[in-house]
Amino acid sequence: MMKFPLAVLLLCFGCHAMAAPAECARQVDTLRLFYINGMFTKYSAYLDNRLALQAFQTRYLSDTYPSAGAVVGSYNESESVTRQFLQVAKQKMQDRAESSSIFDKWVEGLSQVITGGVLTLVPNQEVLIQIIAESYAAVSPGVQGEEDYLGAASALKRTMDGCSRTILVTHSQGNFYGNAVFDELYRGYAFPGNWPMRDYPMLAQMSIANPADSVGGNAGAEFEQMVAHITNDTDAIMGLVRELLGSIDANYQADFTDSDVSGHGLVTSYLESPGQAATIAAEMLAMADQMVPMPMFNQWPSASSAFSSHGASTKSGILDLNFTYGGPYRYQQLSESVIESFLGAESQGSFFNANIRGVYPYRKIE
Repeated sequence: MMKFPLAVLLLCFGCHAMAAPAECARQVDTLRLFYINGMFTKYSAYLDNRLALQAFQTRYLSDTYPSAGAVVGSYNESESVTRQFLQVAKQKMQDRAESSSIFDKWVEGLSQVITGGVLTLVPNQEVLIQIIAESYAAVSPGVQGEEDYLGAASALKRTMDGCSRTILVTHSQGNFYGNAVFDELYRGYAFPGNWPMRDYPMLAQMSIANPADSVGGNAGAEFEQMVAHITNDTDAIMGLVRELLGSIDANYQADFTDSDVSGHGLVTSYLESPGQAATIAAEMLAMADQMVPMPMFNQWPSASSAFSSHGASTKSGILDLNFTYGGPYRYQQLSESVIESFLGAESQGSFFNANIRGVYPYRKIE
């Protein structure tokens, strides 16, 4: 009595692939930003930076990719690392300050950095910047605290479950966490429907002011089209960290600004500097264009007798069809106009036979 139902069950598993849920699959042409902050960022400044990223997305990205919603992220608290940094920095300042008044001014400048502000003019500011960079380098190799890392990985996985194209934005010390999280998701994450991200890359990393020696870790080397970085050559903190740690090279020729003499602030020196902002936006859009949606053939039910449901990504030129007899197939390299004409056709079956079948490359979705 049990053999027949079991055989039917096995047959069903062999014949039907699972797409992402319909509401999820409808998000594949939207874009979400996910932010991980650097070490010297209070929670209030972290929230302000998310708002700045939201304004950046609206200004530079949303005309091409509609937003999937507000910028989300994971707060990198790193309290023990920050305390360690403060101890090292103050020791260095005591050794180098020529007077107690200079030391007090340096402490004031250091406080500006810790509270997420920009570094305004202080006596011997170049020495203070060097102290900050040297202290940063002294603690950076050990920044991947387990709690912050696990929190970032969990939050990013929940974001990816929404099926939107996602760009991980990592600033300063947050790049160490970002690299590890990016690598972990490409090694083991699967979208709803159990489709591996390795086969359907929908996550990119935009690294800003990077003190690490790579972007995205091992996965970044494998998925080069999904990673990008920008570091000002005037970013004094990263310049000295680079000398002390051997981090990734600066790649943007920038002008000095009186509002942030360190050249390091996420908002002032990158997101609100026109040249840097345009470069970041171009990199983000290029990475989003290279993303490949997971199977989405159940985005919408179909009235056609030829297929029971269908889904499309006009950004990627993809049409997924779930044939009534034969299962799901993916058609690729379609123009936006062809996809829109198919979606609006009175008879999608007839339009498919006349304009898509035998014209575009395709593959079975398994």
